[in-house]
Amino acid sequence: MKNFPFDFEKLQDAQDYKVPEQTYRVSSAAALVWLVETNIWKTLREIQADRQNPLYSMADVVISSAEKNTYFDVDPDSREGQGILRGIEAFKIAKVFTQAQVDEFLNLSSLIRRPYKDKTQQDWDNGLLRVKTPAQTLTYEDGRQYHIRQPNKLVKVFVHLDAPAPVDLVIDIYDLQRPSSALPFVPGSVKCGYMKINQGELGQYTILNKNFSEHVQFNLVSDTAVSFEATITEA
Repeated sequence: MKNFPFDFEKLQDAQDYKVPEQTYRVSSAAALVWLVETNIWKTLREIQADRQNPLYSMADVVISSAEKNTYFDVDPDSREGQGILRGIEAFKIAKVFTQAQVDEFLNLSSLIRRPYKDKTQQDWDNGLLRVKTPAQTLTYEDGRQYHIRQPNKLVKVFVHLDAPAPVDLVIDIYDLQRPSSALPFVPGSVKCGYMKINQGELGQYTILNKNFSEHVQFNLVSDTAVSFEATITEA
């Protein structure tokens, strides 16, 4: 992401800046609109009307889910997401979806953020603070140097600032994983989470909804020059 304000020529450029954010979730409302607009909804209804069709069950699940206030998990690292992606692949093989439509549907899980749209001239002047800064200390349970994943348990990340946040800031969270102590930690290709801390606050926490391997380490990086520490626990 661009560095506010140094990568912009003026405040308006920063306010207009847009950045995609991968959520791995497609809302049922967005999915329904897209399915209708692409005419795939009609095809799914035809499949649903024929119980002998080998795609009947999948079409029925998609239709019932799209009509509810829920979402489609398309995270390749989650069990549910893997099931959804297998279903999409089956639809593609059956020519219900084209590859271009598969890509278009998956792109619905990316939200467009305008991280600086509410910034003011004072924020612009405070931009000297916008320097990426890692955590001073990172503490895991039982004095370890990494977190041990427990079955069916999520990870909670606490952040505490040494002083109230001088401006609104964002802390990105990155993971390094290994399946056993015999192997090295390998960094993930994208961040696994983030948290927002508002001006004046001393900290925040978030729960990471991701399926990690047995051992995982984390790197936390603030978009603002602040001193902070982080604690990793089981949620």
